[in-house]
Amino acid sequence: MSSTRLIKIIVYADFMCAYSYFGNKALKDAVAECSHLPLTFEIEYRAFRLNAALPDDVPVDRKTFLMDKYGPKYETLVTVMKGMAESLGLKITENGQLSQTTRAHRLSAKAYIVGGQELQQVLLQSYFKAYFEEGKDIGNLDLLGDLAQSAGIMTKDETINFLKSNELNEEVEATIAKARANGIKGSPVTIIDGKFKLDGVQTKDTFVQVFKRLGKCENTTIPGSPCSETSSDGTISPKSTAVAV
Repeated sequence: MSSTRLIKIIVYADFMCAYSYFGNKALKDAVAECSHLPLTFEIEYRAFRLNAALPDDVPVDRKTFLMDKYGPKYETLVTVMKGMAESLGLKITENGQLSQTTRAHRLSAKAYIVGGQELQQVLLQSYFKAYFEEGKDIGNLDLLGDLAQSAGIMTKDETINFLKSNELNEEVEATIAKARANGIKGSPVTIIDGKFKLDGVQTKDTFVQVFKRLGKCENTTIPGSPCSETSSDGTISPKSTAVAV
């Protein structure tokens, strides 16, 4: 009887990125579909920042910000995003406010420390619902306090005090800097088992393809093994370059 192997999945993502929202759904669905494989999964979300110039304390109008950022491409982008959301059974709004996501990243890191992937995922789902469905600003202290308390991470007051402190700030900044130093330029980037690197939003079927391959392989460290391949575009390319994490 074969033993169950742990597959570590690291996702670098910014929570205001629609592709990260879609990718999270696809990844969860793929893990559920592969529950019969001799694999267990540990998923950790790590910080990445898309819009460094956004303020921490003064929210801006989301639609205005994105129209300024994407210009004439904005309307096409919104149409594509809404279509992708609908295909996944998700909701998405183009209205609302936004500010920098550093606080959300610090709270996410705290959730992982306190309760691992289960608690972090509860918090992330609340981020996605608040930001993409309800148009709320997930950089807002009051909102983050409510979300943390609802998730069972800390009380609202404890959360606000945590976010007003410098706790985990250096760690989050170092994570973002390391990601960029390793060539990560966008969100999301998913690293599976330290060997598969998937840039951008992926379909459930792409994740399932990778998981099935890993489920058939007992040793992924052998050079040339079909389980030691990497991908940067959603395909599975025959390379054996390990991914720095």
